[in-house]
Amino acid sequence: MPESSRSGSLVQPHQHSPINAMDVRVDLVVAHRLTSHFGHDELSWNHISGRISKEEYLVTPGDKHYDMLQQEDLVRVASAKTAGGLPNETGGIIHSAIYASRPEVGAIIHTHIPEVVAVACLEQGLKVYDQSGAIFHDDVAYYDWNGVSLDQEEGPLLSAAVAGGQNTLMMRNHGACTFGKTVGEAWVRMYYLARTCRLQLELLKTGQAIRQPPLEWVRKTALDSKGEFLPGTLDWQPMKEWVLNGMRPRRVLDRPKKKNPAHSHL
Repeated sequence: MPESSRSGSLVQPHQHSPINAMDVRVDLVVAHRLTSHFGHDELSWNHISGRISKEEYLVTPGDKHYDMLQQEDLVRVASAKTAGGLPNETGGIIHSAIYASRPEVGAIIHTHIPEVVAVACLEQGLKVYDQSGAIFHDDVAYYDWNGVSLDQEEGPLLSAAVAGGQNTLMMRNHGACTFGKTVGEAWVRMYYLARTCRLQLELLKTGQAIRQPPLEWVRKTALDSKGEFLPGTLDWQPMKEWVLNGMRPRRVLDRPKKKNPAHSHL
């Protein structure tokens, strides 16, 4: 039975498809929770999506707080044209355009994190100054702001902006998108984008000369981030387990310390 755009039933992956729609749904809910926890959300706006087939994806509805969103709230979109009824219509236009241009992308995170928006407003754009930021070396595309993304004609422009294969799109005077083959990869990349932007702004505030990292090591670290240290490979699962555990710290079952006689009054 086909899934309606706002039903509680699960989308079943196509036969022979490596995509598990149940896993995508769970990861999307986890990503929304984490985005809210780190203060990377903006009321009920912005959007996170994950591909469930070659033609379809699930995306933030736009009328739910990220902490309240459940699996059944995710909206199924087949194309930008079918996204017209979304409370968050811009999500359909932006995400559909990127998926159309990048068949290897399995997930997209779009945010208006203040530090990221600030860097997107700088003429110099994103700069790499540290180890964590090296993953963005030669992997960032830029897109000039064309107002709120409500026009279907913007789709081809967005598609062209990311056609070079970059995994981060800095949207001038607007925000940013990060991509990944999985929700975890896209989310972790956005997490590090926020940190990299924050560091850049902190360095600019000092007014001091900034020491540039050696280019050869930036390149090597960037290359490593496409292999063993691909965002999400080692760090998504621990974050996911934390969310599924209710974001509660586990009890530490240490043996009680022996009381010091000198402290018997405590």
